[in-house]
Amino acid sequence: MGSKTSSYDEWIELKNLTDKEVNLEGWQILDKESQIKIIFSSKDRIPPFGFFLMERTDDTTVPYISAVFLYIG
Repeated sequence: MGSKTSSYDEWIELKNLTDKEVNLEGWQILDKESQIKIIFSSKDRIPPFGFFLMERTDDTTVPYISAVFLYIG
């Protein structure tokens, strides 16, 4: 995604549809050219019925919601 301000204002949102916490340890998100490579650790978790917001570079893309994870690429 991008914003009106910049096409680099990108974010990724994961949603947990279950009533149990999801541990993302070992999960990965990679783009086709491996410019973006996100590898999650055991501290990265999605609460029951919750969201996990990742923002690119800084925490200013999604107003009023703090990112859980920042990535580059």
